[in-house]
Amino acid sequence: MERRKSLKLMSGFAPMIFLPTNNTVIPKKIDSAQLLRMFVLRMKSIESYCYELFKSMPLSDFDFQPTAEIMPYGKLFTHIGNGLEIYAGVLDGSSVDKEPDSSDNNKILDYVQNGFNHFNKVLNQQNDKDLFSSNHQYPDEAPWKEFSIAEIIMLAYSHTTHHQAQAAVYLRLKDITPPKYRF
Repeated sequence: MERRKSLKLMSGFAPMIFLPTNNTVIPKKIDSAQLLRMFVLRMKSIESYCYELFKSMPLSDFDFQPTAEIMPYGKLFTHIGNGLEIYAGVLDGSSVDKEPDSSDNNKILDYVQNGFNHFNKVLNQQNDKDLFSSNHQYPDEAPWKEFSIAEIIMLAYSHTTHHQAQAAVYLRLKDITPPKYRF
């Protein structure tokens, strides 16, 4: 009984854990233009973090793979770049280049940088008036699903941060402290 009471009490405070206390770019009422600006800022932030993660692993360990079922460290970054290219292509109609072999660290870095550059260019070209129009088909599985621009941007953001978190875990498994995450 006490456990339920404690959980109920804690659940009232849970939202406060996730709310930023300062430096927020989210106003109380947000319009499409503000939301688009927020996405632009957040993508710049995760791009910087991605490069910090990339540089944190010794080049000789880019083939590190904790288990056979998951991607090696270097592949995480080409996968991030590939995802960004796919999401940019959904928004601008471009095709995606083949993902490079993850054994060449310079190619990996170039590929992920090109992915961020392409996605950020497309992101900056979006019209905030169309942010919620659901006319973009995402080639996940047949039949393709239609998403809004905002949803494609959120897919790009969440996909990238998911694999960045994975990279941070790989670093810890190698006894390397990952760079501090910034929102």
